[in-house]
Amino acid sequence: MQSTSSATAMPKTLRYARYLMVILVLRLLGSLLIVAGFNGQLPSYFAVPFGIGDTTVGLTALPVAYMLGRGGVRTYALALVWDVAGLVDLLLAAGVTTYGGAFGAVSAFFGPAIVLLPIDIVVHFVILGLLLTPAVARHFAGRVG
Repeated sequence: MQSTSSATAMPKTLRYARYLMVILVLRLLGSLLIVAGFNGQLPSYFAVPFGIGDTTVGLTALPVAYMLGRGGVRTYALALVWDVAGLVDLLLAAGVTTYGGAFGAVSAFFGPAIVLLPIDIVVHFVILGLLLTPAVARHFAGRVG
């Protein structure tokens, strides 16, 4: 029988954050940007760096979500850094695309899938909010590792 003490039980907000992290595996679609940058379909100043960022966030989504349920304070810090890095990557990509005048090309390349951009931004903000709740902070406060 599992213990339900507050020291060992995982807060629901942490569980929800882990589920949302798994959804961000969809950021692997950003690897298409790398190919498009090398093929000349999109400007390489945009496609390659942000494609690498999307691919990195997508590849690490599952391991970070898994470790967050098992780890300690360092894993909690890693999850926060992972989420903020993914959010910064998305916001910079949107800004560079808009400022550089490439939004039409990116929108045409992705087609209807371009709606994933604002959804991903919202998901990153929600994960950040869930990770910063007092219940999650208390959960990791006494753990080392």
